[in-house]
Amino acid sequence: MAQYHFRTARDAGGPDGDPLEFENVGDARRKAVLFVSEMLRERPDMVWDDDVRLDVTTEDGLILFSIMVVGVQSPAVSMRAEPPLAS
Repeated sequence: MAQYHFRTARDAGGPDGDPLEFENVGDARRKAVLFVSEMLRERPDMVWDDDVRLDVTTEDGLILFSIMVVGVQSPAVSMRAEPPLAS
């Protein structure tokens, strides 16, 4: 089994915590998607407040792939008379 680290934009200083073990990079990729979806389920406003990014790295810090979620608000939202979406 290979070892991987999940790093968010907030802990971009390098791998910390225990590495995660997966049979292959495909398994790590699927788990990374579930990890990001759980983060967003717990804090959906993250999309609007900050960058949502997860890098999956080797123990040496080599980035294998990244997941990025970006929320972009149209200027039309600020022109509407309705209150902004609730958190």
